[in-house]
Amino acid sequence: MVNMLQSIFINLMLLNIVSCPPPIISNITNVCDCGKIDPTNSNYWPWLVKIRSRFADKVIDCQGVLISSFDILTAGHCVYSSKIGTSSLVTVYLPLTNPISSQIEWIQQEVHRFKYDYRSTNTSHDIAVINLIERAPDYYQPICLTSLEMMVSNGIVIGFNENIPKYNSIVHQSNVEIISDCEFQRQHWLNFSKSTENNLGTFTGYDPINFSIICGINSASKNVSILNQDCQHIPGQPLIHKSTSDGRWFLDGIVSGTWFNNKHDCYHPFPTIYVSVLFYSEWIYFNSIECCLNTDN
Repeated sequence: MVNMLQSIFINLMLLNIVSCPPPIISNITNVCDCGKIDPTNSNYWPWLVKIRSRFADKVIDCQGVLISSFDILTAGHCVYSSKIGTSSLVTVYLPLTNPISSQIEWIQQEVHRFKYDYRSTNTSHDIAVINLIERAPDYYQPICLTSLEMMVSNGIVIGFNENIPKYNSIVHQSNVEIISDCEFQRQHWLNFSKSTENNLGTFTGYDPINFSIICGINSASKNVSILNQDCQHIPGQPLIHKSTSDGRWFLDGIVSGTWFNNKHDCYHPFPTIYVSVLFYSEWIYFNSIECCLNTDN
């Protein structure tokens, strides 16, 4: 059943192959180099950014990823709250540091605008594109977006550590195994949450899982939402994989949250939820200033 649904999804996507729309700014090209890292410094990820959003009564810290020199992809709830509305101020911070240093300095980038797709009671809608006023400096490079030819079964999640002394590194990464039968397992997770011995509260109302999201587990331990691994994921962090053909890195998903988005997820078998970049690719390109396609494609 899962294979049949995958086949239907791929055929539907092929009927409307993603291509770059006309650029919003006339002097911006529709092709750029992406997905490359410094081979002498494999611990530095040139597309990882930090995001801070101010709302009426709170500040939210998220992370995101450069998909072009003008555009950043993150989770939708990082810029929009169903209870408050849109953020009054979104600021992007680029890291400026030696990757082996324990100190991070941040370059502040002003935001031109942002577009989001978010529904608080629906797992499959939690994505945002942030457009910068000015191009990011040249030493920050975008990641490539995944394509139909890259149906991967595993990847890694990277993100800035909030507690540097604990991790001794500015960036952490977790190996992730993608759950192909996530919808099939959903009923098991629902039943688990309702059992009397598990005080998890009321289910948050997520819809049946479709191809707009990805479920992932920590592949090292085979346990979901491990306290020192998946529960350290911050909304907007990228799920990525490395191409075996040319060594480029591709973006598969964006961290949305855990199954119930509460503290209990760290101790019970629920997956981390990622927004599928492939599913949203046309929406992403349409709302970006610069459409960054892999130059080898």
